[in-house]
Amino acid sequence: MGNVGSFFGVPFSVSSRMVQTIDNLIVSGSARIAMHNRVGKKSLTEHLGTDPKIVNFDMQLLSSLGVNVRKVLETFDFHLNRGSVGRLVIGRKSYGTFQILNMNVREEQFDGNRNVSYAVVSFGLLEYLTN
Repeated sequence: MGNVGSFFGVPFSVSSRMVQTIDNLIVSGSARIAMHNRVGKKSLTEHLGTDPKIVNFDMQLLSSLGVNVRKVLETFDFHLNRGSVGRLVIGRKSYGTFQILNMNVREEQFDGNRNVSYAVVSFGLLEYLTN
């Protein structure tokens, strides 16, 4: 099994029996800049620091590729509702600690028992900083 990463204990992995990985990863950062007005001159700028990073990605969940779609959705929903903090790891890189800022679920297909069999989840994560 090729482990691609994880978040809240949910692995991002690829194997011959299961595909549960991410798509469209975007990591955004921004600086905080203060502008100091001066009479008759251009304003001075001052770098105050950076804001917490925001990470966005999509995750496709297909039961036909070995994923328990409902269980994964419930796991992420639990952490969203609790405001939990989890480490985001992708490949060999730890991106840091994040909270789920927003989570949009498109339940695309259902099986004969009315269980979701294919869903696309879009995440917005906010970096969690303690100092």
